[in-house]
Amino acid sequence: MFVKKKPNRSGSTTVVVAEKEKGATKYLKTIGTSSNPADIAKFVREGEEYVASRKAAMFLELEFDGARGRAAEAELKATEEFLSRIENVYHDAPKRILDRVFDSVGFHAVGDDIFRSLVIARMSFPSSKRATVEYLKSCFGEDYDLHRIYRYLDRLNDTRREEIQAVSVRHTMLPVVTDFVEKYGLEDFVVVAESGMMSEANVSDLEEKG
Repeated sequence: MFVKKKPNRSGSTTVVVAEKEKGATKYLKTIGTSSNPADIAKFVREGEEYVASRKAAMFLELEFDGARGRAAEAELKATEEFLSRIENVYHDAPKRILDRVFDSVGFHAVGDDIFRSLVIARMSFPSSKRATVEYLKSCFGEDYDLHRIYRYLDRLNDTRREEIQAVSVRHTMLPVVTDFVEKYGLEDFVVVAESGMMSEANVSDLEEKG
């Protein structure tokens, strides 16, 4: 299969897709006719794209013939059947799921909607603060001003850091460390953690737990 330029008596040129069959040229598709060189070049490119797409389709037909073809067909059918059972699609699915995780960890005790939104966004779409604002707006319909986020984080660090650190350690870190120590019977071990979680109170809790 190839692209061919056919000159016409009128002086125009017709671009076609053709193939050789038993020594003769067989025209499969007419792309376009023009006397303008730019148009002809455009028709040639379109013809080449058509040839490439047809060759790819023919390759797939050959590749998935026989047993592989039947397996691919069965997989496609199973996929279509699965999709047909979907009743609703929620664009805020990450928030629906992570809201529950947020509460189960104990962060709901902080009682702050902005904090909740920022934590969930950080877990589902870790990015810059500017991109986080866009993400919250486009995916969850929550419209926060970027400067408000910066001011909020400064205030959070100044006034509620200890409280958040305590929740982080008591509800996430301590249970994991405790289970790990009990499972493997450890007596002497070292805990390596992110510095933001290591307040004096949290270090005391870890030491008290042994």
